Amino acid sequence: MKSMKFYFVFLFSLIFSAYNAQILRFKKVESIEFELKSDGINSGAKLKYIVYANTVKGKRINVTYSRYLEIWGEGFKVVNKGQLLIDKDTTCNNNHLVVNCRLRKNDFIFEDSDTIPFNYKGDINLDFSGITKPGGSYYGGTATFNQGVFGRDGKDGKNGGHGGNGTDGSSIDLYIEKDSVSKLYIIKAKIDDAVIYCYKSSEHPPKIYVSSNGGNGGNGQNGKNGKNGDDAIVTKKGKVKRAGDGGDGGNGGNGGNGGNGGVIRVFVNKNAEGVRNSIFVSNKGGQPGKGGRGGNPGHGGKPLEGGKAGRNGFKGKDGNWGIAGKPGPEPEFHIVDIQPW
Repeated sequence: MKSMKFYFVFLFSLIFSAYNAQILRFKKVESIEFELKSDGINSGAKLKYIVYANTVKGKRINVTYSRYLEIWGEGFKVVNKGQLLIDKDTTCNNNHLVVNCRLRKNDFIFEDSDTIPFNYKGDINLDFSGITKPGGSYYGGTATFNQGVFGRDGKDGKNGGHGGNGTDGSSIDLYIEKDSVSKLYIIKAKIDDAVIYCYKSSEHPPKIYVSSNGGNGGNGQNGKNGKNGDDAIVTKKGKVKRAGDGGDGGNGGNGGNGGNGGVIRVFVNKNAEGVRNSIFVSNKGGQPGKGGRGGNPGHGGKPLEGGKAGRNGFKGKDGNWGIAGKPGPEPEFHIVDIQPW
């Protein structure tokens, strides 16, 4: 078994070393190349990408996850290696990305810069739902050491923090029209009567998903376990020290309440009336958070012969579940002549 384990470790090391050697032979790299792997390029879209290193021998090596690769630019942010998120548009003028790549190790530097125009394809996803608030910190209790307040008793477990309440979904006013010149659909979303985001679509008709769900309540934390009491002992001076009581388990934190669904109002211009059946809305209430479990009690200490054992602690109380959020009002749909705001 030992030799088999060594074989697999050796084989993995060999493959990993060969893979890195292939990537890190910078002397053989001629250029790098950024490539999008998603069809729809539009405001607010998440896109997958790959960066290749081209060698002098014509090979293409995927360096997307290389620690020597840097990516920056205009109109987006990298959310994970291999995935970027296009910025939301508040001007209706965003129409391209500028992507810069650099593969650098010591004196070897390879760069690529691309200007990528929007094609306005793909679904339009407008998610302005509430957010989930996580649980708070542990509080109360003192379960860190065996020694209690009186030196023999186990300490009580700390109580779990309560889950945060989910926030309510945003109020969304959506306006859709078709541009008579470009033939693009123009989608404007006014959020909470304040900021307006703009999207465009070349799809006929575009699929538009609008979400203003309440955020889920955060789960309560579990209570910490109580510590065990000390066993009874006889000191060197012949003094008997009693068996300590077990500490109580901490209480579980309460789950947070779900947020309420938001208001959704949709206004479709008469020149885009055909898009009505491709608009999908959701404004559900958020789910309640679960209550945390109560901590287990500590055991009482063992007695000396003929002595009294320490008392076991009490289990902590389980936390209460939160309350589910309420759904938002029935979404409204209107056919209009002009933008209503």
